[in-house]
Amino acid sequence: MSEDALFPLTLIQPDTDDAAPRVIAPGAVHVPGWLSLEQQRWIVQRFGDWTHGPVPLRAATLPGGHQMSVRTLCLGWHWQPYRYTRVLAGAADVVPRIGGYLFAVSLYEEFHINKIATDPRVRHRGYGRLLLEDAIARARSIGADSITLEVRVSNAPAREFYRSYGFREAFRRKAYYQDGEDAFALVLPLKGC
Repeated sequence: MSEDALFPLTLIQPDTDDAAPRVIAPGAVHVPGWLSLEQQRWIVQRFGDWTHGPVPLRAATLPGGHQMSVRTLCLGWHWQPYRYTRVLAGAADVVPRIGGYLFAVSLYEEFHINKIATDPRVRHRGYGRLLLEDAIARARSIGADSITLEVRVSNAPAREFYRSYGFREAFRRKAYYQDGEDAFALVLPLKGC
């Protein structure tokens, strides 16, 4: 392999004059002349730069304790297998530092919101809507059939908030919360919408 080449020369410069694209590895196709060596080096350097992102390169642990075969890098969004998290954070000198967050789990066709919360000091500023709309967009982008969540029976403002997005009460979960209060299971169908 030449010092200037990203791939073995026998793969990218065969003995024939055939300049057609070549499969050099599963999922990797070389298109002769498409990128100069300088452009190739620039791309490789960017990948190197990205591994130093806000969170270091890591291998995620899957349910069951096995590590993923690939390593992941966080560029501002937090991702774990089957999970989705969104945090609204401000600068270090902003109070509150965390304005709100949403945590959800995606499994098969369902996107389930486990928790959505905003700091009481910044309520009624649209942060809850921002979090929920972002989660709905994420659920649609991964092809979820529906979004589900639970809400306290006594929390009329939250129930109305979810209703404004099209969530419907599917059933009641008895003594769902630690204090014994029931919850309504809400569903927002996404398919056909």
